[in-house]
Amino acid sequence: MYVCICEAVTEKEILRQVREEGVKTVRSLGRATGACRQCGKCAADAKNLIRNCIHQHKEHQLKWHGNHH
Repeated sequence: MYVCICEAVTEKEILRQVREEGVKTVRSLGRATGACRQCGKCAADAKNLIRNCIHQHKEHQLKWHGNHH
């Protein structure tokens, strides 16, 4: 699904940026992809995706570390 229509940035690309490139903010996402820099309508959705992805990653790390120590 496209999140940023102006720059054709998809949900999949945003999640990849967070997981693989370390993007943590809408501003850093904009620098990496151009998203959220034109009309700004996608900024709230992009921010939620970034937050959710970071939160899920942290939960996964806690579960993994908890099961392997």
